[in-house]
Amino acid sequence: MPGITDPAEPYFKDGAWGWDLTQWRKLAMVFGFSAGLGEQIYDADADAGTNVLNGTVVPAGQVWVIEFISCTNRQRICTYILHTVVKSGITVAIYEGVQAAADRYTIWSGRITLAAGDYVSCHYYGCTAGDDLLLRYGGYKMYIAE
Repeated sequence: MPGITDPAEPYFKDGAWGWDLTQWRKLAMVFGFSAGLGEQIYDADADAGTNVLNGTVVPAGQVWVIEFISCTNRQRICTYILHTVVKSGITVAIYEGVQAAADRYTIWSGRITLAAGDYVSCHYYGCTAGDDLLLRYGGYKMYIAE
């Protein structure tokens, strides 16, 4: 039988292929898992007012899929917490809320894909000088060829 299932065909070995219900087509890139991802950023001496904690910038050759972000003020309740991602230089708000109590997390879960140069960020409003702020996030990495 001719087609993608015939190893004698010249295109059989090259890349990944998918059936679109009419014919086999070469797929652009299969999205996959390369490594787990988790980071914690801690500020043990926040300034009074507004503070921002930024995660690591996604390096070239990787795509990160963020599946959760959690933020807390370990000592007091912030008046407002904003979870964001910075994509292509644009800050995108993905969650906003108020802590239920000191050392209680505001939590976002879902799926956001970040490319090289993008990063996770958390904004804490209404802090008291000396507060302990914590940002945690996780998901997985995909290594890509440039």
